[in-house]
Amino acid sequence: MTSSLPRVDNWVDITRGSSGFALENRSGQIAGAVKAYFNFGRHDIYDGFHSTDNGIGVLAYQGITLAGGTQITGGVDYKRYGGEAKNRKTNLSYGEHVVSEYGVYALVQQTLLDRFTLNGGLRLNHGSMYGDVLMPQAGIAYRLDGATILKGSAGRGFRSPTIREMFLFPAPNPLLEPESMWNYELSFLRSFGPFNSVEVTAFVSEGTNMIRTEGRFPNLKLTNSGKFVDRGVEVAAAWRLPWDLTMDATYGYLDAGAQTMASPRHKVFAELRYTNGPWIANLSVRSIAGLYGADNATRALPDYTTLAARVTFGLADGIDVHISGENLTGVTYQTMWDYPMPGRTVQVGVRWETR
Repeated sequence: MTSSLPRVDNWVDITRGSSGFALENRSGQIAGAVKAYFNFGRHDIYDGFHSTDNGIGVLAYQGITLAGGTQITGGVDYKRYGGEAKNRKTNLSYGEHVVSEYGVYALVQQTLLDRFTLNGGLRLNHGSMYGDVLMPQAGIAYRLDGATILKGSAGRGFRSPTIREMFLFPAPNPLLEPESMWNYELSFLRSFGPFNSVEVTAFVSEGTNMIRTEGRFPNLKLTNSGKFVDRGVEVAAAWRLPWDLTMDATYGYLDAGAQTMASPRHKVFAELRYTNGPWIANLSVRSIAGLYGADNATRALPDYTTLAARVTFGLADGIDVHISGENLTGVTYQTMWDYPMPGRTVQVGVRWETR
């Protein structure tokens, strides 16, 4: 809901279910698996929207380690998903749409002279909406000593528009093109003992047709971005502290060029974690600066910092209770232009997992 056009009496009635199956094999230098899943859903929304959907997927992969340390993994996967939707109040039909995709891939990894690790892979994807796409990747890691590693990688990413983006509200666009991107990374990793480490990564991402949401409800619009180049640096660190405490922190800097919408220039995250027997407690802080609600550094959004916490207590094996809170200081902030985020949020829950 926007601050300038608030809505009341919003409700949703959603039912979803899923099931899965997995068969794994491990014997000596061979390991693999066959997995399958099925899910379904029904959605009813206050404005009359009604939809049903289902999806199935099957994947199989097999890996083998040869003499000399060469690791080879090959696999195939298939998925089919879709459904139909309509508005029961206006009798508007969004139609029935089904998408099927399958892929074949192979990965190879080799260590040389106990210092170099080389890896490469190739995946062929076929989709009923976009045809064939070839996605290669390659990487190299060099171990300077027992605690320092240099790494480099390059690979192609791809994403086709979803059924919702092309055919369903609030902003369908059946003319959307698939996203395509090449990503290049160089990183430096330094360990200080078994628990403490620092990693610095520089990256360049260039591609076309990122799918983005523009405008404001009810006048939203999904568009492709055209060509883009993102450059940035990420720093990640982990520490083991006294009194059963650990800490993780990350900093990210991004230069998104002219396409600044929803791409913060500075992002900081830090989390303090306490673990002792059945108790697990987390305290985290997130800070965002240099965020814009539109391209070309326009519609500047205020910088903000939020605080979150979570405490979990294990009652028994597979059973625990938790209480968590988001935005505990009640900061007023936005991640999209004119869409204020929630204030303080507290949640209490029970998790029961059977094994």
